[in-house]
Amino acid sequence: MPLMRLSTRRLPIVLALLILLSGCANRVIIAPEIQGLERIKAVQVLVLRSKDDASTALWLNRIRRMGFNTVILRAFQLDGDRYHAAAAGQPGIKREGVYFPTRHAPVVKDLMTSFVRLCHKEGLNAYAWMVTRKGAFGNPDLPGDVVYSPDENTFHTLTDLDIFDPRVRAYLKNLYVDLASTGVDGILLQDDLASRIGEGFTKGNLARYMQQTGDQVPPYSHLFSKHGDDGKTYIKASSAFDGWVQWKTEGITSLARELEDTVRKFNPGIRMIMNLTYEAVTSPKNGRLWLSQDLRSALARGPSYAGIMLYHRQMQDELGLTLTQVLELLDKSLQDLSQRLEQKTRVILKFQSRDWKTGEQVPVDDLVSGLLLAWGQGWSVAIVPPPSDEQATGLYRVLKDM
Repeated sequence: MPLMRLSTRRLPIVLALLILLSGCANRVIIAPEIQGLERIKAVQVLVLRSKDDASTALWLNRIRRMGFNTVILRAFQLDGDRYHAAAAGQPGIKREGVYFPTRHAPVVKDLMTSFVRLCHKEGLNAYAWMVTRKGAFGNPDLPGDVVYSPDENTFHTLTDLDIFDPRVRAYLKNLYVDLASTGVDGILLQDDLASRIGEGFTKGNLARYMQQTGDQVPPYSHLFSKHGDDGKTYIKASSAFDGWVQWKTEGITSLARELEDTVRKFNPGIRMIMNLTYEAVTSPKNGRLWLSQDLRSALARGPSYAGIMLYHRQMQDELGLTLTQVLELLDKSLQDLSQRLEQKTRVILKFQSRDWKTGEQVPVDDLVSGLLLAWGQGWSVAIVPPPSDEQATGLYRVLKDM
């Protein structure tokens, strides 16, 4: 693909792509091909604003006419989240729960069943977006994770679930089977499917690690430097913890695969997307150490798809490259990764249509340049949240030609 002439307005999205692709180009293996895998062109819905089936059907028709083939709807409600419009204002509405029928968690309202039907009527794939670690929904019988605080030199139990515990994994499988039973075409795993640097230190996990590897988790002093010169606590990233980090990474990848394998027994055509933060691919070593996430592992042993949260405004805030550096990396980065991964449709590059901090719309040029680059190289794509009417006008011709 020839080098594109890019305006400075298009730089942020290209910058994000380059950082992603250059960071993982040298380590992504040729993953096994998955037969019948569709190339995704999706929108991810944070809040469904339509209040009834009729208005939802009209909106889905608009999404299809824009050129998308998949709609991903949030299927969970956490305390503080905005409710989907069709559920908001119900008497006695639950503060946390799910939007599908189940006996394993509180049900806010069943929206997924009708949503799947309406999507299929419009010829769209219906995907559900669902949590894992944050999916306790107030159930006191599910074991929480444990985090180590180096500043306090003590441990704290979290409300987030211990996803390495067999009881939690069994619970999630039962919950996901009920979600799959609505007829959804796929499930996007929320980015809570991760284990941060100080997390996972439950007694059960330490025992399981010892039993499965024959090793003990090293003393925490090998992981944390008590204080730096500025008085802050820093990560040492000692190689002594490589085995523990690898164990957690494989545990997360295996859970994603086990969930997909389990639900396919009840919904044979269903696909699952493992959400990965950009750190997992821009700095693979740090991605594993900080989050226990790894693109290589996800593609080799995980579910059907890997979604990369390539939120360029967020990355622009957190990382810095000059335009010259971006242009130097562009061609090589795209070509290298393309050569190392046969089935590029398995990777979904996700772009943000709004600035998370300000709520402002991202310039349509950002989205256009990102979509053209990603789609032209063979990747799947997603926009989060769905484009506004103003953005849709600028995207329409691009999407229809993709």
